[in-house]
Amino acid sequence: MITSRQFILPFLRLILTRHLGYYLVFCFLTWFFHLLLISILTFIHLQLGHSLKVIDEWFFQNAWMIISFSQFSSLLVSFQLVSMWSDRRQLLAPLTRQGWGVIRPSFSRVLGFLWLALLCWGIPQFKLEADFFKNLASILGICLFYGVSVFFVGTLNEIFPLNRSEKNWQILIFPFLFWIMIDTTFPYRSVWGFEVALILAFSLFLYFWRGENWTHPALFLGAFVAPSGAFFGSDPLWGASFSFGKISSPLKAYEWGILLSISWAYLVIRRKEHWDFKDFKVAFAKARALKEKFRGIR
Repeated sequence: MITSRQFILPFLRLILTRHLGYYLVFCFLTWFFHLLLISILTFIHLQLGHSLKVIDEWFFQNAWMIISFSQFSSLLVSFQLVSMWSDRRQLLAPLTRQGWGVIRPSFSRVLGFLWLALLCWGIPQFKLEADFFKNLASILGICLFYGVSVFFVGTLNEIFPLNRSEKNWQILIFPFLFWIMIDTTFPYRSVWGFEVALILAFSLFLYFWRGENWTHPALFLGAFVAPSGAFFGSDPLWGASFSFGKISSPLKAYEWGILLSISWAYLVIRRKEHWDFKDFKVAFAKARALKEKFRGIR
């Protein structure tokens, strides 16, 4: 049974670790670089004599490029700050040389379930005219939008390791901070849906699901989230404005929550679906010890 102390202490330890501070710095730098970039671009447009309506439309059509630049700039500066406090200098090494694993069958089933649920939720409707380059920008932008945060959090966990309880709190807190950051930083939508936080939380869960593995969150973003945005109007920024098609009944935040909660529960249940011999020996030894303990009590 989990006591209140076991539940609260990991949260307090996470608050006191460097992880939360670095992530807040990352969010602040994203806001700063975005403000700097749009200020420069607005000045250039005004010098060219463009009206505010033209400027606003240009920003909207190039929003994914602006957001990606802001996040990448923030990531690079944040990495410089992290390297000052650690012995690691090659912070991209986890992404290039290690941390990739095999695709689990249970994860493949989850991807199939998500696609089936998305297509069955509403009737797909396709457009005769669509902007190929806008769809490509949507796919790349969505992948980077979530992927940069997942990569930064994953790198922090490799340099400054946390235990499982602290990681669980991290999965809950950081996506909420991310959602607040984008809602106050990027003015391209009146309100950013809370499904943004849910998708990031599920991506972080997938990273930790099989021992800090990049494969599953990368496939989740690249094979489901980004294509569903570009082809079926689930883009968190543009919606169905430039997509090849759309769903007659787009998923709302609570519906995303239902689908991702079902997927999360299934993956947690199937976490031990492939035991190796060492796992079996450990479990067998624990079972024998427990049996001896009960026999001694009798």
